[in-house]
Amino acid sequence: MKRKSTIAFLLMIFISATLFASTISVEEAIELARKNNKQLQVERINLENSIRSASTISYLPSLSVSSTATLKDASIIDSTYTTGISPTIGATVSMSISNTDFLTHYTNKLTKQSAYNSYEQTVVSIENSVRTAYYNLVSVILAVERAESNLSDNKRSYEEVEKRYEGGKASSLELAQAELALYDANLSYDYALTTEKNARTTLGYLIGEHDFEVERTLPEERELKSIDEIKGLITSSLSYQGALISVSQAEDKEKNLKASTVYPKVTVSASYKIGNAVTGPYKTAKASSDSWSDSYYDNANVSVGVSLPLDHLLPHSTAKANLQNANSNVTKAEISAEKTLDSLNESVEKSYRSVVTAFDNITKYEKYLDVANKKLALTEAAYEGGKSTYKDLTDVKSDRFEAEIALLDQRLTYITALSSLATTLGVEAEILLK
Repeated sequence: MKRKSTIAFLLMIFISATLFASTISVEEAIELARKNNKQLQVERINLENSIRSASTISYLPSLSVSSTATLKDASIIDSTYTTGISPTIGATVSMSISNTDFLTHYTNKLTKQSAYNSYEQTVVSIENSVRTAYYNLVSVILAVERAESNLSDNKRSYEEVEKRYEGGKASSLELAQAELALYDANLSYDYALTTEKNARTTLGYLIGEHDFEVERTLPEERELKSIDEIKGLITSSLSYQGALISVSQAEDKEKNLKASTVYPKVTVSASYKIGNAVTGPYKTAKASSDSWSDSYYDNANVSVGVSLPLDHLLPHSTAKANLQNANSNVTKAEISAEKTLDSLNESVEKSYRSVVTAFDNITKYEKYLDVANKKLALTEAAYEGGKSTYKDLTDVKSDRFEAEIALLDQRLTYITALSSLATTLGVEAEILLK
């Protein structure tokens, strides 16, 4: 009796929550993740910081304004001295440019490309994670409904067997079998409820929303495009493009290092100062003044310098070692790009087979479920006619329930494998289907 009350209470809470929670589609869930997901928020800030840093111009002039006040010929011993105060206000504009400064434009361009690539990879990964979590929750909710139906069916069967047992028409073995089947159905239902709560929590934290309901339908399964068509997307995938950017960055670092440690460096510097100095009344042993005086000044400087670094010619010098390391880093980046390409091919092939296998299994499990339903109908008729035992009936019912759950599992496996394939290629799943 306590068990029945607990189940009824849980159902009442579930129904109440469903009535007050808004139903969101998978696309709406993805949109919520774009807005609320903490990982995406961090990546968005990282992107903005990278773009801001890469948008600076290294050869802008330097501007400064300065002001000073000077005590003129101050004396601590002779109190008859009147100390004059000389304030000065000035402004300075200076600029220094070398040939290496003009290389920063390409460096900044690569920094921006890398930042965008990293951000887009995160976006695609989060979106596919949300899609998987959404349909996982849908699948679990459907499993809860199957488990609830199975529980109701076993409860009804137990009550019928109990009445027949009390009327002397059923054996104690049949009653024990009915009770065991009901207990097993209760366990399955409890497990399904817990799984649903976990699935709901996972999706909730991904999208930053916890008061929601989902549409209770899984997407229709479709065949994948050919493996050759899908593998043709690898070279344009975000992962591989990111690896190629890393190669370009390693080459750029080597180029910048050569510019500063191997090639002649030409530097042009220019500055211009302008200001006004004011001197107040003062009296000293050498001179005195009763009035204020001021003077304007300006000063312009231009210099051109040429330097030729030679440290890289010395054996075992730091400059030479840095150049060798920079060249090795280019080779390492190229090897990493090839490794990324191999890994992508491997992942695509495995995920492709997983999707195809799940797609084929769905058809098989649909046929299996159809056979299980037919067998159940025949077994029920045989049991009513006294030609089958109650254990046979409970076994067939269990088989039918397991077939329903297995079909849901295969449909979810298809969605998960498809999402994994889409994430690997950095594309939406729709692009991969016929």
